[in-house]
Amino acid sequence: MKNVCGVDGIDPETQVVHSIGSKAALTILPACFINPGDVALMTTPGYPVFGTHARYYGGEVHNIPLLERNGFLPDLNSIPSEKLKRAKTLVINYPNNPTGGSATPQFFAEVVAFARKHNLIVIHDAAYAALVFDGKPLCVSGHPGRDGRRDRAALDEQGV
Repeated sequence: MKNVCGVDGIDPETQVVHSIGSKAALTILPACFINPGDVALMTTPGYPVFGTHARYYGGEVHNIPLLERNGFLPDLNSIPSEKLKRAKTLVINYPNNPTGGSATPQFFAEVVAFARKHNLIVIHDAAYAALVFDGKPLCVSGHPGRDGRRDRAALDEQGV
């Protein structure tokens, strides 16, 4: 995380879980967070394994389309309120496979604010985070505010 996304301060003893790959991690995570009736918010097209396993635990998946007109970023305001009330997780994947869409610092600011407002766990499948052609790799975990230690004023200071 430090080398790819510039994230400091991660404690490997309490904040890192080893996995043999993204698929293995994404199959295990629903067991931690999804109960019967909970909603997993997921982008589509995308890697469906988290949603498949969320359903195994009695959860429901609400797909958020990734459309070219939105730069292949999800329209978080399109989520119906009845789904959002039961939502526990928001699964994103950037750089996105298969669309090739890239997240921006502004998008991650929106995701962090949205997740905090709705008490969501953000799962950023960052398997391709290091594959960028312009700029530097971005991860939601490297975004100010992702851990509650940075406030809106700090984000405004940074222009996001």
